[in-house]
Amino acid sequence: MDVRFYDTQKGNSEVWDFIESLDTAAANGDSKAKELLGNIRYCMDRIADGLPHSI
Repeated sequence: MDVRFYDTQKGNSEVWDFIESLDTAAANGDSKAKELLGNIRYCMDRIADGLPHSI
């Protein structure tokens, strides 16, 4: 799946930065971050399958 993130004029992506921070937090044992990443993955899988992407 090709995912594109919005970049500011300076080339920053707040969404990508947020996802990276969740990944780091999950790797350090943060269960809430793991849950949020799971929800993001769930939605992306549903979109890839052509299904509605709400949870």
